[in-house]
Amino acid sequence: MAGEYPERTAGSRASNRVAVWITEQIEAIGMEPFVEPFDTTLDGTDTALQNVWAISGRQSNKAIVLVANRDTPPLVREGANQNASGVAALLELARIYSVERHARSIVFLWTDGDSYGAVGTRAFLDAHPDLDIVAALSLSDLATPEPQRVALDGWSASDNVAPPWLWATAESAGKAEARLPTPLPNIITQALHLAVPVGGGSHAAFVERGIPAIGISVAGRDLAPVDDTRKNVSRATLGRAGRAVERLVDTIDKQAGELPAAGPSLFFSRYRRLSGTAIRFALAVLLIPVLAVTIDLLAAARRRGATLGPAWLLYVVRVAPWIVMLIVVYMANAFGLLPGSPGSAIPPDSLVAQSPRYVRVLILLALLAGVVLYAHAVERHRQRRRPVEPRNTVTVVHLVLLATCLLVLLVNAFSLFVILPATVLWPLARRGPWPVSWAPAWGGLAGLVVALLYFATRFDLGIDVWWYFFLLLEDRTVPVMAALLGAAFVAAALHLGHHMHKPLQRRTPRLSAAASEDTAEAPPKGARAAAAQRSGAVPPDPASQ
Repeated sequence: MAGEYPERTAGSRASNRVAVWITEQIEAIGMEPFVEPFDTTLDGTDTALQNVWAISGRQSNKAIVLVANRDTPPLVREGANQNASGVAALLELARIYSVERHARSIVFLWTDGDSYGAVGTRAFLDAHPDLDIVAALSLSDLATPEPQRVALDGWSASDNVAPPWLWATAESAGKAEARLPTPLPNIITQALHLAVPVGGGSHAAFVERGIPAIGISVAGRDLAPVDDTRKNVSRATLGRAGRAVERLVDTIDKQAGELPAAGPSLFFSRYRRLSGTAIRFALAVLLIPVLAVTIDLLAAARRRGATLGPAWLLYVVRVAPWIVMLIVVYMANAFGLLPGSPGSAIPPDSLVAQSPRYVRVLILLALLAGVVLYAHAVERHRQRRRPVEPRNTVTVVHLVLLATCLLVLLVNAFSLFVILPATVLWPLARRGPWPVSWAPAWGGLAGLVVALLYFATRFDLGIDVWWYFFLLLEDRTVPVMAALLGAAFVAAALHLGHHMHKPLQRRTPRLSAAASEDTAEAPPKGARAAAAQRSGAVPPDPASQ
């Protein structure tokens, strides 16, 4: 497949020829292939794609779906590991289960367009809404040379994640058959994925709809896209990974009763987890301190008869440039000036995610800088006409923080993991130099920095992680309400640090005119003492003699 049909980009002639080749292989196995065409828009062009699928055993209404995409990203030529290995494993699994008995139906799905955000998988799910899927497995990169571990991915672009039982079952299968470490995500990793829901791959389309699904791949030596050839794959790794998937399918097939669906949760083991409801309640309880601080600030402002209107106006001036920037970015996306993706989430390994458009971003930054400078001029003008006390600014900022937290509870409660540092540090901000003003205010943004660093490492994006999240923002993968709340939160941090900062000034003693004259005319103390000793008014000091 990799040798005869290279450059299998979505909708290309090579990808379509592979679809025909797969149907021939399915017929040779003795199963009936189904070809389903669908239309989508790729890179601004209407493109016709097609999925190929087959089913083994129709005696059950419950189905297990195994999926592998046959297309390759634009930079990949042969795509031997990504993802001819997944297609090969799926064909072999179809051959095995065509002769073996199994309790549930098994659907084998070869998709097109998944390098653009699981487009083929979503088209299949839309075309078969009545299919009762108990679990789904996505196969990719199974022939990685010098394998190090089996990588599991159960995330999505929503707050749904794969259920704990599927993670644990996949871990057992990976250790037993692939004979490779199969680590489960720790609590911090799970919290970050819930707080910043970013997930691509074929499995993500299932997880978003509440279907238990997990992506399976083998991590090892990194290969450049041009080096993903038949010479740089491991047949031994492919065989071991394929047996791990087979064992996982057998285990799921033997499970009796209803299997738990995908949803928001944090798990510690197969049987120990925190449900989404419990996490939301715990996060809501953690907001009590910031609620108490805000109420105390409001009471103090009322006792001193302070008017918060001017402080609110200054904050509006501060947040206005960020709102204008969001509007400009959305308009640029609507007019096709910025790249997008037909899927719900742009894959981090796609060509568009790894090709920042620096010129266009610089133009947007220049526009933002102009708006910010204008806003600062307005702010200085307002401060000269009617100065705002720092205490009133602190009260307004905490009101913004509290309102942001409450709205985040409604949009995605798990995003409070990112905001919690601000609820602890912002009440510590004081009027003074940067250690007591800027540090607590900007330190409240530590959650955002940690998330960026994590995903930069997780997706191998490096410094281009800013561009990836910018794409998610302008493509509206990040909901509009979440983007507005993020703008309000960042603007509040900058506003607090700016108004609480007071440079440290050196104090120099100021003398009166008379004291200055006395000081200028009087000889030094040591000179007066020496003169007195010479005149005999003061006896000499024995120690000095």
